[in-house]
Amino acid sequence: METLDFNNTNTIIMIGLIFGFIVAMSIIGLTFYVIKKTFECTDETDFGVQNRLIGKIWHNKKPNHQNGRASP
Repeated sequence: METLDFNNTNTIIMIGLIFGFIVAMSIIGLTFYVIKKTFECTDETDFGVQNRLIGKIWHNKKPNHQNGRASP
C-alpha cells in the first residue's frame, strides 16, 4: 500500500474531498430524517434536529383538516 505524503497538495485535496463528501451525506441524511419523521405524524408537528457542527434542521407541519381528520 502506498504511504500518504501529507506535504503533497494532491493528497490534501483528496482527503478534503473525502471528508467533505462524508459531511455532505450526513447533512442530507439528517434532513431526510427530519422530513420523514414530520410526515409520519398526523397531528401538528414541530420536529427538528440540532447539531453543533451543522446547526438546526427544523420542520413545522400543520394538518389540513378535512371532515374532521388530519391529512396523512
